[in-house]
Amino acid sequence: MTQDGHHPAPPTRRIPVRMCVHCRQMTSAPVVVHEEHAATGPGFTVYACPECAAHYPPPSDALEFLDSARKPSEMTLRVYRVPPDGRTDQSRAEPDADPPRRRQP
Repeated sequence: MTQDGHHPAPPTRRIPVRMCVHCRQMTSAPVVVHEEHAATGPGFTVYACPECAAHYPPPSDALEFLDSARKPSEMTLRVYRVPPDGRTDQSRAEPDADPPRRRQP
């Protein structure tokens, strides 16, 4: 209750209004179609109206990209010894299973 004995008015719900990224019209029913992340500051959210949102693919989940980065590498690394004259080419060189270690300075 307020000081004059009246009940305070219930808070009014604010209607979300955003501009559609596709048709550039204002919409009161925005749909998230993309979230732009930024390394040096805040990102932003891209909205579309319900009619235009059907033309966009579903938003991707950033955690899916992290899971794919954890897979082991499938790269093959071959190390060849080449004599000082440098005339041995890769087709005639023999792969070395135990490459020489670098010397510490």
